[in-house]
Amino acid sequence: MSSTQCSTHNDSMDGDSSHGGRQLTQKFLKELFKKEWKMYYRTPELNEKLYLHYKGVTKIEGLQDNVKLRSLYLQENLIEKMEGLDTLTDLCQLNLSDNIIQKVEGLAALTKLETIQLKRNRIGKGLNSVNSQQPQIMSEDEAGQPISTCIGDLEGLLECPSLTVLDISDNYIEDPAILPEILEKLPNLAVLYLQGNPVVKKIRNYRKTLIARIPTLKYLDDRPVFDEDRRYAEAFARGGLDEERKERDILKQEKEDAHWKNHEAFREMIRKAREEKKQAEDEAKKKVEEEILKQDNEKAQPNQEEQIQPEESNEELNQSIQKAPSPEKFAQEESQPESNNIEQDNNANNDEDEEPPELEQVDLELERLRELEQTKEQKQKEWLKQVTYQNAQDSKELDKPFIPWDDSCDLPKPDLDAIQKRVELLKEQQVHEETPLIEQQQRQDEVGVELEVEAEAEERSQDLIVGEEDDNDNEKLDYTDLDELD
Repeated sequence: MSSTQCSTHNDSMDGDSSHGGRQLTQKFLKELFKKEWKMYYRTPELNEKLYLHYKGVTKIEGLQDNVKLRSLYLQENLIEKMEGLDTLTDLCQLNLSDNIIQKVEGLAALTKLETIQLKRNRIGKGLNSVNSQQPQIMSEDEAGQPISTCIGDLEGLLECPSLTVLDISDNYIEDPAILPEILEKLPNLAVLYLQGNPVVKKIRNYRKTLIARIPTLKYLDDRPVFDEDRRYAEAFARGGLDEERKERDILKQEKEDAHWKNHEAFREMIRKAREEKKQAEDEAKKKVEEEILKQDNEKAQPNQEEQIQPEESNEELNQSIQKAPSPEKFAQEESQPESNNIEQDNNANNDEDEEPPELEQVDLELERLRELEQTKEQKQKEWLKQVTYQNAQDSKELDKPFIPWDDSCDLPKPDLDAIQKRVELLKEQQVHEETPLIEQQQRQDEVGVELEVEAEAEERSQDLIVGEEDDNDNEKLDYTDLDELD
């Protein structure tokens, strides 16, 4: 809201105040607590917030029981004087915007007050106020017109050194002395709203001046105060634009140095990360190689133990191989009757002293068993070769297979009846498989004959057609010849 709008609004407030308003009594507060039961306790001492805006209140009173209040909202009322706040020692936030207050006072007991909002009031308009009873301090501007210093209207702010947020925008403050006399004396002032007052146009280089002269300021009017802004403002206060330009160059160089410093730190971080990664990969590779070597050594140890044997054991093996009987003798011994085996066992028992050690005997027995298996396989192959059949084309009956058999054969005796049944079954299957092939061949032969007959018929018909055409041509020639003769 601009200053003109503010004056119009405050003039309308003057008209309302003449008609009186609502009194802020304890009875009214009890009814409010009862009605707004979701927001308040009925016991006044327990409430920490109190919303009394848009109530038409003309005077601050009846709040002595609300000792625990921390936030009080009294904007948009008809309050002319700041009073009745002595018991609210815990109050931290006070909103008195959009009233008709002319002077800040009655804040001495509010030791914890941090935020006060007094925008769109009549502070600084004591010269033109009809209700003003106290003389205002006057001074003259460059044109010689009297102006209100309004320092007395704002001296009440100095009673609250704990103030951090001050909103006195859209009032009638004109005297630039407010800066050294009031604002610079607030030790904790961090947020200031002063726009909408005539004094803003009267302070030269307004923003830079306030930033430089109020060291605790963090937010001014519509935007925050950054560290860069503070450095520029302080440099401007020291030496004007030239000093500010130097400070800007210095700050630019500092930013560039910080950028390269961060860049180098980032590169160093990447280098360390790569080294750590490479080191971890090398360690992992070493571990894998060690495991592979360990496995190879474990596999090589048993092979070495088998290869490293004393020479005496080799000599004993050679002797046992020489003494071992041949496979033919072993087969003959097995084919002999049991009586011969018994005699041989007895002789073997007598010659135990001359035989090789027990381990060598085991090896020899294994070799003999292998030879026996080989001889059995050979006998089976010979028997299968001897079982042959005569040619089925001459006679469709198969001869009985020749099966040599004697008592010395280790194979089981074949069942002749079963073999005969199997042969008959195979013959039937062969007949069933051959009949469809023969029928198919006959059909193919018949189709081939039919195709040949059709081809011959077509050739004959073509020959006849060609002959008729020749005759017609001859007749035409003869007819033309006769005409020519005539």
